[in-house]
Amino acid sequence: MSSPVPQFENKDLSGSTGQFVSTVGVAPISLPAVAANVVAYALVRCGTDNTPNTKRLLYSFDGGVTFGTLSAGEFVGWPLRGGITQIQIKGNVAAVSYEVMLNFEPSGEGT
Repeated sequence: MSSPVPQFENKDLSGSTGQFVSTVGVAPISLPAVAANVVAYALVRCGTDNTPNTKRLLYSFDGGVTFGTLSAGEFVGWPLRGGITQIQIKGNVAAVSYEVMLNFEPSGEGT
């Protein structure tokens, strides 16, 4: 008789992933644009094509209260807690390129 698959493995296969690639200016934007499912994990990367090297990408996991800073090519990946449905990013100048991947909990979970 085979053992049942542990529940945590089933949960790891559920949910969805969103990918966001564009540029941002000094005004913060929210990703995703419309809050929906809870974000389980965020990966934020400052594009390698950001020249001059003084361009920075700022990110916030707390609703825009505090921002971390990334230089060209740097990234941060972090599991999020507390029912966060959006992250915020902005540039220190206009046209800062970014790449963001978000793993979302299945609808109705994580709240």
